[in-house]
Amino acid sequence: MLGPGTPDYFNSIGYSASFGARFTLADINSPGGQIGVGIDEFELTDIIVFPNPVSELLVLKSQHYVKNVSIFDTRGRLIENIMCSGKETSIDFSRYSKGLYMLTIVCDDGIFQKKVQKL
Repeated sequence: MLGPGTPDYFNSIGYSASFGARFTLADINSPGGQIGVGIDEFELTDIIVFPNPVSELLVLKSQHYVKNVSIFDTRGRLIENIMCSGKETSIDFSRYSKGLYMLTIVCDDGIFQKKVQKL
């Protein structure tokens, strides 16, 4: 919730963009009812990253063709953008500081986000 008096559709957008949520648009509650956006959403199992938490090598496996992976810190700063070409890739996390990171994974048919902890 964003606060009292905030329209439902803003509350829905704020919730769907939270850490660990899929970065796809979902149905939005509007004063007149549901607005379908026509984007297929991935299931949570369509893309997996392991081990999480990670200390060195992070493996990403997808049922979708992965085009690139962007890594952001908790302040939203882009740390690295990695070009990919396939359904599996490995990312060297050994050079990153301890903390939380957000992966934005761009696939052939959508965008997905995963939260990763670096030990």
